[in-house]
Amino acid sequence: MASKKKSTAMVENGIKKAEEVIETVEKVIEEKQPEIEKAAKEITEKAVKTTKKAAEKAKKTVQKFEPKKTTLVFEADGRSYDYDEIIKAVNKACKGKTAKKLEIYVNAYEGAAYYVLDGEGSEEYRVEL
Repeated sequence: MASKKKSTAMVENGIKKAEEVIETVEKVIEEKQPEIEKAAKEITEKAVKTTKKAAEKAKKTVQKFEPKKTTLVFEADGRSYDYDEIIKAVNKACKGKTAKKLEIYVNAYEGAAYYVLDGEGSEEYRVEL
């Protein structure tokens, strides 16, 4: 019987201490509540600002489509023609010539590009593609 009373006393003592801890925690929470609310408000405000900035940046990015590289390729008569390759070939053919204006005409059926320098063309101003 003494053992049962001792066990009961220990349990009651444990419950009493647990209640004291709970009461202490509740007091600390009550005391710290304004600080917790202030910190939560600051964190929320920062999160809202960051989200708004990210949304604005994303909106600008979507509105300004500026790829780092654009490639123009067209197909005709079963062949593909790359704009950059045509420009390189014509520039190579024009080496040593001077002009203010260069016009390029692609004839896909002939597989050739014809160029005109300052409004003047020639039979030799042709590049095979």
